[in-house]
Amino acid sequence: MNITPPARKKRRTFQLKGRGGRAGLAALAGLAQRVVGVLGTFLIFPKVLHALGAERFGIWTAATSIILFITIADFGIGPAIMTLLPRAIARGDDAPRSYVGAAIALATILAVVLAPLGAVACTQLTAKGEFTAFLVAVFGVLLNVPLGIANPIWLALQKGWMVAIWDFVQTTLMVVLLVVFTSQGRGLLSCVCAVYGSLLTANAVNMVVLLSTHRDLRPRWSARLVATIAEVIRSGLAFFLLATLDALSYILDNVFALRLLGPGASAQMAVVQKICITALGLIMVVSQPLWPAFADAAGRGDRVWLLRAALRGSLLVCGLALGGSALIIGIGLPVLRLWLGASLGFDQSMLWVAGLWILSLSIVRVQIILLNALHIVRFQIGVFAIATALSLTLKVVLAPRLGIAGILIATAATFPLIVLPAVLWRVRLWRRSLPEIELPSGIAVGTSEFPAAP
Repeated sequence: MNITPPARKKRRTFQLKGRGGRAGLAALAGLAQRVVGVLGTFLIFPKVLHALGAERFGIWTAATSIILFITIADFGIGPAIMTLLPRAIARGDDAPRSYVGAAIALATILAVVLAPLGAVACTQLTAKGEFTAFLVAVFGVLLNVPLGIANPIWLALQKGWMVAIWDFVQTTLMVVLLVVFTSQGRGLLSCVCAVYGSLLTANAVNMVVLLSTHRDLRPRWSARLVATIAEVIRSGLAFFLLATLDALSYILDNVFALRLLGPGASAQMAVVQKICITALGLIMVVSQPLWPAFADAAGRGDRVWLLRAALRGSLLVCGLALGGSALIIGIGLPVLRLWLGASLGFDQSMLWVAGLWILSLSIVRVQIILLNALHIVRFQIGVFAIATALSLTLKVVLAPRLGIAGILIATAATFPLIVLPAVLWRVRLWRRSLPEIELPSGIAVGTSEFPAAP
């Protein structure tokens, strides 16, 4: 008599080919790179502070904070590619090459068109002694517009670990240059050039590697390219408006501090903002790989994976934000004193405000990414327009009364009060629009069986 052994239960293993596996690897790589970035900042900030002095250090941090405009300087081309390219790959047609070509062409045109406007803005808005530093910053951002397109393409291919690798190269090069320049007694301009020069060098090599290893994505002229450019423009403008409104709620905090409170407050804000942006960056590198994964799942009609991944991602991000905020509040003050080697007037209350800022901007991050991947953008534009207008108004009102804490509180208050309830309501509305019957993988969003959310 043959006795058939009981079937062994399959063990769950990490699979790089799955959406979750690729997103997880990208998140881990990005997290590791961010840790390296934090260590680099820990090393560099005191050196630059001591080399330049508090006042010129404040100008340096204000000029280098312009680098945050990279998130919106491409007018939404990067976010559009992160949504359109995965869906094209899911369809299995030849559109990916056209999307890459359209993105690079549009980004190059933008850089050329915006260059004279950036020069005029520096002439009109900067004080004596600041012009050259801010001019380098503006042109550094503009030159990065076409070169930086490589990063959203890597993310759209669900190979986000490549972004982490080149960010690591950029961080390493920047740290080396700043150590050398501060040791040699170089001035403000050299330190600004170190930041933007490392950015441009790393992204230029990144683009070369991308196009040399993915020949099927190399741009070439075709009749379809013109139509694709129009599609990328339409999608990109919507994402640009959204990203602009989001970024304006905090991206100008250093400039607000410099103009409303003076160079000393700007130096304080530079350090606090570095803590906040670094923490938010850690949250974003963990959650950002979900964007192309969500878009791919939407393109294949895999709603079960979408909902499960959104829930797990939200829990993970909220846990990380809460734990990180508690860590900053608990040990932040002695670490800052050890790090800077100088007193810039920090106290424990400032760390509480920073922790609140981090938690407020993190709790809604995954829901925003989900709506972006589903291309529910117009609704978000309206929400962020209200939130940003209120945030900027509160900064002007609170800064003279509460100092830099007022600037941070203005942003921290608007996200949980306005953005969070609105986005949760919209996600719930989208879930209700889903069909009750489970759909097989492969049915595209937008068909009569699986309608796209408006």
